[in-house]
Amino acid sequence: MTNPADPPASPETRPHPLAAFRHRDYRLLFTSGFLSGNALQMRVLLNSLSLYRITNQSELLLGLLGAFEAVPILLFGLISASFTDVVNRKKIIVCVQLLNIIPPLTMGLLVLTGDGTFGHLAPWHIFLFTSLSAVGSSLEYPSRFGMLPRVVPQNALLNAIALNSVLFQIVFFTGPLLAGQADRIGFGVLYLVSAGFYVPAIVATLSIRATGKPQGERRTVSLSVIKEGYRFVRGQQVLWAAIMVDFLLVLVAYFRYFFPVLTEEVYHLDSTYLAWLNGAAAIGTALGIGTFLLVSRSLPSGPLFLFAVAGHAAAFILVGAAPWFWMGIVGAAAMGYTDQISVIVRQNIVQKNTPDNLRGRTSGFMTIFATVGNGAGSTVAGLSANQLGPRLALIGGGIAGLGVAAFSAIRWPALRRVRD
Repeated sequence: MTNPADPPASPETRPHPLAAFRHRDYRLLFTSGFLSGNALQMRVLLNSLSLYRITNQSELLLGLLGAFEAVPILLFGLISASFTDVVNRKKIIVCVQLLNIIPPLTMGLLVLTGDGTFGHLAPWHIFLFTSLSAVGSSLEYPSRFGMLPRVVPQNALLNAIALNSVLFQIVFFTGPLLAGQADRIGFGVLYLVSAGFYVPAIVATLSIRATGKPQGERRTVSLSVIKEGYRFVRGQQVLWAAIMVDFLLVLVAYFRYFFPVLTEEVYHLDSTYLAWLNGAAAIGTALGIGTFLLVSRSLPSGPLFLFAVAGHAAAFILVGAAPWFWMGIVGAAAMGYTDQISVIVRQNIVQKNTPDNLRGRTSGFMTIFATVGNGAGSTVAGLSANQLGPRLALIGGGIAGLGVAAFSAIRWPALRRVRD
């Protein structure tokens, strides 16, 4: 029974869902990411659809496209991540954005200066520029990650992480939605539109007042700097476990590979429906982000993370078994929701357990494992779809994903005990 003499409990307070937007520099960083993210996601979908059609619907070659993204990250990721701890992060973002204009501009001109739907564009162009863009991403993502604590105060950091996830999922919807109009507007024109997005993105980045210079003693990129980053990540058991669980999951259940195949081969629909399948995943992701922005009480991170992994695997099975396109839409939304829950939890663990002078290298490790996992997962998906068909490949990947969740709960008990 409550003692009447006790003071009334104060209501639980929480930050405003858009608290990070009160800070000018964060708004500019968000705008820069929105513009360059749309450009990237447009190009990713245009590349996938172009390659799939140029190669007469080769599932294997479409799957190998992921390998051309993963290998450069694997080769240069640690060096790139180390640069973000010793070089001005804001300047890195601008330089990468400038270089990222080249691939879509070149591919757009190749399409428009030739005959037919794809002009002079060939598979090797797509593979080459995918690899070059991957090298840029290995520099840009850790730099953006490292800039977050510079543009918002500590009490708004989790909010900024969640809103950054909103950003990435918005562009996962808007970028493919624009690229999905390729059959109406033309592939060449949309490649050029993608290139054009980078110009205002560069202006927004240059307008940020916060410094991008690394804190602490001045360093140069060296083997010892890379080793220092690895020892830190490997020594943080919960951090290492979270990264490895994500890597194993995308290795067996990488869902974005299947969207073009499902749309054209299973449901026999055009590119507009492909955009909506991508959009459903983005909407599901937005709902996942809302869980963190709107729920006042903190949820137990470790169990939530493992639950999201298992839920993602179950959504894979649903999409594989779905006889109708609308069921595929529901499954894609579930994929996006569960995927985003795991992303925010993982990023929050990293930010709260990493000092500023190691954030670039730590986020670099995350980028390497995520990108290599995505690339390898795309290749695995291509091989399995080629051998089993897309439906059985999805169901098999979902079953393997459930195995990852069970294995992780047993292998890393410290992860399931995380509460913050």
